[in-house]
Amino acid sequence: LLERKQGFVRGVAKSFEEGFTANGYDVIHGAAKFTGPNAIAVGDDVYSFKKAVIATGSAPRSLPIPGFENTVDSNDLLEMELLPESILFIGGGVVAFELGHVFQRAGAQVTILEIMDRALPMKEPEVVEKLLEESRRIGMEVHLGAVTSQIVAENGGFTVHFSHEGADKTAKVAMVARTAGRVANLADLDLEAAGIETAGTVLAVDKHLRSTSNPNVFGAGDTVPGPQLSALATYEGRIAGHNAVAGDADRIEPDYLSVPSVVFSVPNLASVGLTEAAAAEAGMDFAIKLNDMTTWRSSITYAETVAISKVLVENGTDKILGANILGHGAAEIIHTFAFAIKHGVTASELATTVYAYPTMTNDIKFLV
Repeated sequence: LLERKQGFVRGVAKSFEEGFTANGYDVIHGAAKFTGPNAIAVGDDVYSFKKAVIATGSAPRSLPIPGFENTVDSNDLLEMELLPESILFIGGGVVAFELGHVFQRAGAQVTILEIMDRALPMKEPEVVEKLLEESRRIGMEVHLGAVTSQIVAENGGFTVHFSHEGADKTAKVAMVARTAGRVANLADLDLEAAGIETAGTVLAVDKHLRSTSNPNVFGAGDTVPGPQLSALATYEGRIAGHNAVAGDADRIEPDYLSVPSVVFSVPNLASVGLTEAAAAEAGMDFAIKLNDMTTWRSSITYAETVAISKVLVENGTDKILGANILGHGAAEIIHTFAFAIKHGVTASELATTVYAYPTMTNDIKFLV
């Protein structure tokens, strides 16, 4: 599996760099930091700029837990050559469920400790609950509201101390992974030298991705507020680049409402648009279309053990406000809902469209 992954990504960075140079860009390798509002140093060289875009990505979050230095991150997991007998994930986010399903299905015993009472809080709770049920069905141990207090290296493995449901507990595992989210790579840039302010762990930017304190600097990807998604980083990069060279009247705003996201567990959990909680907080009037699809023909065709959808339709306009889908093909089906949200396609129009059969997409007309 890892050999296939390595073959898939091999040469990607080189091809990107070749694309830059072919289009006349100068590519400079090194650690950069600001030396002034319009200057950046790379090693001993200082470069002046009219506009700059910060797109430095993110790194796994560190936690103040004794023994946390014994943990591995997602990069380490994707380079391992041997499967551990057991692995514990500290943090029940996207990476924990994605890699957790891989490891559990490959033969390792997986445990997830999540400090919050909910896993994946940005997704619909009914859909996440089904993912939790499926995760536990395949043998994963998932503990919500679990507070990790210490990681002790011993006997060639690790003992993780945590509290859960009012009791102190331990888990003995071969490996411990940090999956408590990611933070923007900004610490080494000396933002203060350029007068660039942050908002928490990310850049403080306006609706055009422009720094609120240095008008010549823009941000994109994991360095600005919002979901941490590869496709979204590319999208924001294009907007930030455009806005950096455009006049005030020609700058554009990113549209986040129609950007889909996927948790690549098995099956996939895909979502786009507003959740029920967000739509209610905004005072919107909407209907909830909740369907357990486990017994549907499409799910039986693919031997699905779990399949559920939750779609929000605005009353009066019949427009799609949001969709969460767990099941076979969810990562593909969600794009139809993203398109509908972006372009105002109504639920009735989705329901009366003819789809190829038998496909999972054909179920859309029953989901709305």
